[in-house]
Amino acid sequence: MKELQTQRLLLRDFSMEDLDDFYTYCANPDVGIHAGWPAHQNKEQSEKVLRRMESGEYWAVCERESGRNIGLVRLHPDERRKRSPQNALAMSYLLAKEQWGKGYMTEALREVLRHAFEEMGLALISVYRFSYNERSARVMEKLGFVYEGTLRQCTERFDGQLLDVLCFSLSREEYERAQHPRSTVPRIETERLVLRGFTMDDLADFNAYCQNPDVGPNAGWPPHQSLEESGEVLRSFIQGGQVWAICERESGRVIGSLGLHPDKRRDLDFSSCRMLGYALAKSSWGHGYMTEAVRAALRYAFEELRLQLVTVYHFAYNQRSRRVIEKAGFVSEGTLRRAFVRYDGRIFDECSYSMTRDEWQKAQESRRTMERAIARMSQSICDLLEGSMQALYLYGSVTMDDFQPGWSDIDLVCFASSALAEEQAQKLLTLRQQLLQQEPGNPYYRSFEGVIVSLAEFLSGHFTRVVYWGTSGQRILSSCPFDAFARYELLNTGRLVAGEDIRDQLTPPTYSQLRQEIIRHDRAIRSYAVQTDETLYSCGWLLDIARGIYTLRTGEVIAKTKAGEWALQQGLCPVEKELERALQVRRSPLLYRDQPEVKRWLCTLGPAVQRFADVLEKEIARSQREQPKGALEST
Repeated sequence: MKELQTQRLLLRDFSMEDLDDFYTYCANPDVGIHAGWPAHQNKEQSEKVLRRMESGEYWAVCERESGRNIGLVRLHPDERRKRSPQNALAMSYLLAKEQWGKGYMTEALREVLRHAFEEMGLALISVYRFSYNERSARVMEKLGFVYEGTLRQCTERFDGQLLDVLCFSLSREEYERAQHPRSTVPRIETERLVLRGFTMDDLADFNAYCQNPDVGPNAGWPPHQSLEESGEVLRSFIQGGQVWAICERESGRVIGSLGLHPDKRRDLDFSSCRMLGYALAKSSWGHGYMTEAVRAALRYAFEELRLQLVTVYHFAYNQRSRRVIEKAGFVSEGTLRRAFVRYDGRIFDECSYSMTRDEWQKAQESRRTMERAIARMSQSICDLLEGSMQALYLYGSVTMDDFQPGWSDIDLVCFASSALAEEQAQKLLTLRQQLLQQEPGNPYYRSFEGVIVSLAEFLSGHFTRVVYWGTSGQRILSSCPFDAFARYELLNTGRLVAGEDIRDQLTPPTYSQLRQEIIRHDRAIRSYAVQTDETLYSCGWLLDIARGIYTLRTGEVIAKTKAGEWALQQGLCPVEKELERALQVRRSPLLYRDQPEVKRWLCTLGPAVQRFADVLEKEIARSQREQPKGALEST
């Protein structure tokens, strides 16, 4: 037989030097029984069999690294089919028990099939197995064999038992189609990503993230051990037609996968309900890619597939996945305790979520309503400035993927090309209320906060009139309440809504300026948060503290929700339960704000806020001695 090689295996002729290895696995009673013969009783019996195998038809399957023989593969005439051996053969195989579950036999047979169809020119290969041999069934499935039927009581085994035999075959045409499979999922593009069907050209990228020990286990599957294993999974994705490759638009690199699968936990038709599953390369964590991909998949699921329900689950410890799910707008259904037995035998609780078609439509309408408010507010400011608007930006939670109706503000800053006239300032002052009166059904007008100021005055620091919109009201000021945190957010995550981008004229805040803002905020906490009230902002103090600590340690500004989660992960909060609950309220403020029990809890947060503020003050003191690397400092 021609010698064949794979990534891990060598397939060669048998020799008597294989006797010890051959006898070892043939003597195991769990091996031969699947092929219909009894375990070998002694080495002499194995020697007789091995001598017959030296004559041909057999490959010895050997580990390339050790050279050890671990199994066999045979191509031989099919006695059940009246076809020429030059045209069709049957395939048989055997593997040492200690090598089960490693993908060796699938790897070996894939190479044998390549040799048989591409080099020997066969038209058909058949395989037969006993009905109880489920391991062989999985191998057949992975290789794409087609089930033909069952020959009942077809074979009498060595122990006299009559057994059913299941018949499978693979034609050359089926093999060739499988070498160049095509996915049927549609191409979807987002701002930074392309979701498309996988191809076998993606194997290197796919294997790169699937072998990372921090990726697969979070989704319930083990890290891939070989390129061959990744290839098998990739083929199943392509043939199944339910999984997208998540690609960076700029580089084209595959960084993850996302699929819509049957939900076996629900007695619902596949045409009305699907389960979302996903995985992302570790190097791409923390950039919002998966949230972006999930939102695109949901749009396809509800608009194109017309699904009525999409479900998703995550292990209780997987907080990254929880953040993606909650940002996408899924509703928590609860926790299924001890619901999933992972490949390593560990048992995990699973958190269950779902989204109905109605919920998705309401969320889209809410988003469209907010965008209409932003567009109308922008146009109204432009009209009142009479052509002197230079640039209008959004910044803060609305551009940091942390906006929550019922809690968050829509922060804006507008730069005018000239100083504001008194009449302009007065009209701008009450613009929020005027638009709300004209469109009372749009609640977002009351969420706008920010400043409207001359760019020249902003750059010079000398002001005549600044229109300020705040939580408690609006004023015309002779100063500009635009702190270092707002400046950082504007420069790094701001969104230009109208005009020309002038951010290259603005100076980034220094670390000292950010630190001074944190010190001022700490003083406010000590003065105003000793006792708290029933408003949601009472638990907001905890998130503000977390963000302050993050900025002191990194020199960067992130969203408040993300900062709270980071503080928990780092073990920095002495009142973890309160911070966890604050994050829960932050993610769904409309759900919690009117609950009496939540209001009572909010009124008791003063001591917890002060304990966390003690940690902040220690960080402030430490930051005076040492600053994070790369932090921008004044010159």
